[in-house]
Amino acid sequence: MIEPDQLIERIESECDLPDGWSAFKTTPIGAIEVSGFDGEEQQQAILEVIAGDQITEIVINHSRMPGRLSANNYEERDEPASDIPDQAGVLQFDTRDKALAALDKLADPDIIEEIARMRSFVENDDPLDVTEAVREASNVDVSTIKDTSSGI
Repeated sequence: MIEPDQLIERIESECDLPDGWSAFKTTPIGAIEVSGFDGEEQQQAILEVIAGDQITEIVINHSRMPGRLSANNYEERDEPASDIPDQAGVLQFDTRDKALAALDKLADPDIIEEIARMRSFVENDDPLDVTEAVREASNVDVSTIKDTSSGI
């Protein structure tokens, strides 16, 4: 299993992060936030990477993103175990390489905001699920997504 410091190093070397963005450890233990957090101001757009033994998740979090419900019974999932905020879209990948390739394309506050806009039931009569919003807003190869946990 890769240590968080090694994963942070991979994220920062393999992903083209926006100016001012970085990766750092956060809670729950093992989770890594990728954002422009400067130690003071709360960020509107945040990506979080949660790496387990079998899957790696990218949590797309935006202050305007609708809440998520698990497609599976979230309480029964083996890993990764994490408290996910209400405003999130979760993408699961079966390899870290696939997750980092997606992270590289998602690490843009404008893309995250566009995903949130497409998923908003306030702004759309027929909001998109997280996979469709990612497909429309980014260049992520959605065929690499193993599963999602999202819903309104």
